Amino acid sequence: MKHQEHIISVFADVAAPSTRLIDSSTVNIESKDVVIMQRALLETNPKFRQLIPYVVVKQGDKYLAYERSVSGGESRLHNLFSIGIGGHVDAVDAVYDEKGVFQLADTLRTGMYRELHEELGLKESDFLGMTTIGYLSKDVTPVDEVHLGIVLVAEVHADLVVTSKEDALNLAGFLAADELAKLNLESWSETVVAELV
Repeated sequence: MKHQEHIISVFADVAAPSTRLIDSSTVNIESKDVVIMQRALLETNPKFRQLIPYVVVKQGDKYLAYERSVSGGESRLHNLFSIGIGGHVDAVDAVYDEKGVFQLADTLRTGMYRELHEELGLKESDFLGMTTIGYLSKDVTPVDEVHLGIVLVAEVHADLVVTSKEDALNLAGFLAADELAKLNLESWSETVVAELV
């Protein structure tokens, strides 16, 4: 059976659906909102949203874009362009304090850096800084309605060469915001690019 892994998700009502990027200050996710469940049970259940750190990699005033190839796992996103690097936060990414209390921020950070390393070979020291710019809670597509994106803009060093470590990601390079707007973008990237433009 597909999607046997357990992943971090939240109850869907933590963020109302919006066609725009949601201001970070209006979303407050606490440990009590978190559910760790088998991905197969979450893929088509709109009562929950799978948490996805969605990292926009920036170099100077340009943003990394890539096309999702047919070798990628999510067929609903094949042949669309994206500017967000990210994926599910797995149960193995979970961080607990010395009393066994779940630590959401540290867990998201662990999952985010794991994905950045797996997909682009990047490590924490490759970044100059990282800022959360908002949340994505859309209901436009079946993929949208079961995911909640935490959108971060992460600037890499000017001389860093970024390469793809996965066949599913065909890098288009670093592009200006107006160039990104001309691509056939996936739903989330459309929303983020509209903000960047």
